Amino acid sequence: MQQRGNQRPVTLSDIAKATGYSRFTAGHVLKGTKPFPESTCRKILAAAKRLGYRPNASATAMRYGRFQAVGLLTDQNILRSSLPELLLHGILARLDALQHHLIVARFPEAEATGSQPRSLSHLMVDGLLLNFHSEFPEGLLTWLAGSPFPLVRINQPSGKDTIRPDDARDARTLTEGMIRSGHRRIAFYCAHYHVHLSLTRHFSVDLRLQGYRQAIDAAGLERIEILDHLPESIPESLAAILKPPRSCTAMVCYSGLNEMALAALAHGMRLPQDLLLAGIGELNTDSDFLREQIGYMTINWELIGTTAVDLLFARINGAPPQPCRLVPGTLTMPKA
Repeated sequence: MQQRGNQRPVTLSDIAKATGYSRFTAGHVLKGTKPFPESTCRKILAAAKRLGYRPNASATAMRYGRFQAVGLLTDQNILRSSLPELLLHGILARLDALQHHLIVARFPEAEATGSQPRSLSHLMVDGLLLNFHSEFPEGLLTWLAGSPFPLVRINQPSGKDTIRPDDARDARTLTEGMIRSGHRRIAFYCAHYHVHLSLTRHFSVDLRLQGYRQAIDAAGLERIEILDHLPESIPESLAAILKPPRSCTAMVCYSGLNEMALAALAHGMRLPQDLLLAGIGELNTDSDFLREQIGYMTINWELIGTTAVDLLFARINGAPPQPCRLVPGTLTMPKA
């Protein structure tokens, strides 16, 4: 309902009268709880917008036992929780279609001395999306074990009701694309593999390394794995990768993709003719010129977001736990 000044709130009865449908039909169309012909839905939704109807969230929660809201539990520490823009867009788009809204909350580590932090004890949501991917705040797992909310985990390695990018498949597909392009000396590069402790290193490093190895082994090629910072500068490191004994002509970069590409161009190399560089995820560059010379797997974060919401709604409505969902990316290779 909505009330302006001394005007009374707009009700379902007003929408029913304006459209010629019953309150029952108007209510179910606005809540999306029953299917109706498209023409009926358009007419009712248009009338609701014209009249300025807004549902009474408190009344809906009391009547149906639902808040029509989903919580997104996240963290400001990027080592624990990153929130890609397209992931958030997918979540919000799906919730909008379902006429629900999103409440973003942080797990209050400073309060996490017990199983029920004060700031989350009155969270008015129907379920939670958990956006943590590595080191958990102290007390989070204990709180989740006693939490009453249905829960879907985003970007975690495994487990029921989990959804994440298919990192191993993406790296395998990327490496196979390099092999199809004629490359036989292909390296996997991660500058920080041994720097981080296992709890803070993102699990995707090992999964992408696994996918690289699968493709290389299947083709009968030599693994060339560079899993630490080379001691030299980026240009000198690049030269060391290209010269014997490595003699690489292509490289899957977990990290340092942009820096390697810029160093290669600065030293007169042609991309991808002299060196094919590729990575997984969004490129951190606005240069269309650079994008056209690098291979990459685009992670479908928007689909991950919409699917996470669908999984959560299934759990809210009583569905059993679901196996981990893996979402493959999209391959883009530069023209030789």
